[in-house]
Amino acid sequence: MANQLISDTISTTCKFIDTAFEMPVEQEFLLADYDKAIFKIVKTNVEHSITQKYINGSKLVLEGYLKINIYYQPPEGENLTLVSKKLPFQKQFDLSQAPQGPYFIQVDGQLQYINTRAINPTRIDARGIYRMFVRGYTVCPKPVGTAVNTTFACYDSREINNFCLCGRGAKQFSVEDEIDLPPQLEKVLTADARCTNMTLTAYKDKVNLKGEISAEVVYTMPDSRTVQHTVKTFVFNQIAEIAGTGENCLPYGEFTAVNVAITQNPDTHKINCIVTCCVDIKVFRKESVIALTDAFSKKYRYSKETRKIVCDDNIRTADKIFTVDIADEIGQGYTPVCAFAAAECPALHDEEGETVLKTKITVSAIMRSSENELECFVKSRDVNLNIGEDIKAENEYIVSCVPMSVSVSVESQTLNVRVTAAVQGFVINHMQVQTLYSFEENTEEDCAPAPDALVLYYGKKGEKIFDIAMKYKTDTQLIRMENSLEEATTLAEDRMLLIPAYNM
Repeated sequence: MANQLISDTISTTCKFIDTAFEMPVEQEFLLADYDKAIFKIVKTNVEHSITQKYINGSKLVLEGYLKINIYYQPPEGENLTLVSKKLPFQKQFDLSQAPQGPYFIQVDGQLQYINTRAINPTRIDARGIYRMFVRGYTVCPKPVGTAVNTTFACYDSREINNFCLCGRGAKQFSVEDEIDLPPQLEKVLTADARCTNMTLTAYKDKVNLKGEISAEVVYTMPDSRTVQHTVKTFVFNQIAEIAGTGENCLPYGEFTAVNVAITQNPDTHKINCIVTCCVDIKVFRKESVIALTDAFSKKYRYSKETRKIVCDDNIRTADKIFTVDIADEIGQGYTPVCAFAAAECPALHDEEGETVLKTKITVSAIMRSSENELECFVKSRDVNLNIGEDIKAENEYIVSCVPMSVSVSVESQTLNVRVTAAVQGFVINHMQVQTLYSFEENTEEDCAPAPDALVLYYGKKGEKIFDIAMKYKTDTQLIRMENSLEEATTLAEDRMLLIPAYNM
C-alpha cells in the first residue's frame, strides 16, 4: 500500500515572537550654566527610537534609546523652554526557535506614566515606566498535495495564489539642507520628521526608494510669548540592496526618523537641518500552486487525510489620513502656546461581536493663563481606524498611527484641538484552504462495482460535481460529458443528472 500523493510547499507569514516589556525611566537632569532656571514644570514626554533589531543565534536583540523631553517655564513668566536626555538601552529575548528564513520585527511603544519634579531650580528628577511591544514575523512552510500518482484516482484541485516574505533589509541615510530659521532664535523645542509620498519599486536584488521627508521645527524667540514653527521638505532617492528581490515582488517600507539635528555655522550664521532616517523594507513575492483539495479512487479501497492550512492570500498597503477633534472646558483667560499629539499602537478589539482596529490619540495643549503662567491640558480619545475595508480578526494588521499636525483654538472657555494623523503600514490577508495531506490506495481490495450503468440524481444549485462523482465512485469528466456540463465544477442551478458508472 504505497503512498500515492505528491507534495509541494507554500509559505505563510507567522509570528515567532509576540511580547511586551516595561522599561523604567529614572533620570536626574542637572541644568547647564546656559540653561534658564526652573520656575514650573509644564510637560514631560518620552519617545523611543530603535537603531538596531536583529537575531543573534537564539536571541532577538533590540538596541536604541529613550528620549526624555521636559518642558518648563523659567521665572518671571518667561517663554517655554526645554531640556532633553537620551537613555540608551539594549534588550535581549530568548527565542525557542530562531527563524530559518527571512524575518522582520515590529516595535511599538507608549509611555505608561511619568512623574517629574524640580528638586531645586537647576535639578529635575523624572521617574516613570515606558512600555514596549515587540512582534516578530517569519516564513513558515506549509505542505500541500499537488498530484496523485495513480491511474484510478479522481481528484479536485484549485489554484492557490500565495504571497510569501522573500527578503528584508534596511536603508539608513541622511538628508541635509539649509532651513529657514532666524539666527537669533532662543530655543528649539521640537525637531521632528516624517515621510510623505514614499514609493518603493522592486528590481533584481534591489529596491528603489523615492519620496519626501517633511521636517518640522518648533522654536521660541527672545522677548516673544508665542511659539514659532517652520517646515522643511527634503526629496530623497535611494537604492537598498536586498537579495532575493525581483521585479514581480511587492516591497513595503517603514520609515523612522532616527535623529533630527539643527546646526548653525558660526561663520556664516546659516542654520542647517540634518535628518538621519532609516527605512525598514519587507519584500513579498507572489507564488502560485495547483493544490489538491480532495481525491478518491474509482477502483480500489483507499484511505486519505485532508487538512486546512492558512496562507497569505493578499498583501496591500494601509495608508489613510484622518482627523480627530477633541474639546475640553478650561476656563477663561487662556491663550494657546503649542500642542503635541501622540498615538498608541493600533490593535484589534471586539466590540459587540464586531472586530475593530483602534488607537488612542492623546493631546497635550500648553496654554498661557491671564497671570502669564503656563499650563498643560491633556485629553485623550479612542478612535476606530478606517483603512477603507472591513476589519477581520484573522488578518494581520502591521500598521502604525502617526500624528501629522495639531491645531489649537480657544472659544470662550472651550479648548478645541484638531489632530491630523495617518495610518501607515500594510495588511496581510490570511486565507484558509483545504488540501489533501495523504492518499493511499489498497490495490489488493477492489471497490464494490456500481449496480447500474446509469443513475438518476437530482443535483442542487452550487453542488460540486466532484462530490457527486465521489458519492457514486465515478469520474467527474463522465458526468460532465453525459450532462453537457463542459468544464463546470459546480451546478449553476437545480437539475436532474444522469450519473454514468465508471467502467474499466
